[in-house]
Amino acid sequence: MNKPSDNEINELITRALRGPLSPAEQSELDRRLESDPALRDAFEQERALDHILERLPNVPVSTNFTSHVMQSVRAEQRERPSIKNPWFRFRLARLATGLAVVTIAGVLTIQQYRKAQQQEMVQTVASFGGVASAISQPDSPPLVFRDFETIQRYPIPAESELDLELLVALQK
Repeated sequence: MNKPSDNEINELITRALRGPLSPAEQSELDRRLESDPALRDAFEQERALDHILERLPNVPVSTNFTSHVMQSVRAEQRERPSIKNPWFRFRLARLATGLAVVTIAGVLTIQQYRKAQQQEMVQTVASFGGVASAISQPDSPPLVFRDFETIQRYPIPAESELDLELLVALQK
């Protein structure tokens, strides 16, 4: 005999709680209950619950019970906002995606623009300084820019601090 699946066992337990089983079914149920303590505990709990429910008195249901339930359901549906257009749910997601795409495109465009400006500036300075051969070497910066950051850190002197003698000498 094949081993019954969990669904078959659950169905067998349900039928056992509702009424008598055939001898083959009863022996299969007994065998399964003896071999599986967890299943036996669940079966005992179901049987105890079934006995408790049998002892409860029958309460008459009002004649308009269905209409009361339907009114409650309709009231709950009115309280919840209904979304008539299913695409409305995705409006925020589409907006966020669009903004992300525009932002990324803008950042990439600005980076390309700055890179082009920097290359143009290097070419301009190189043409004035005569270091065009240094620019063709991509691994090392041109000699013109070797001390650029250090020179930029020097403070610019005020007019009163200018060395007039040096200025006159340079103008000759």
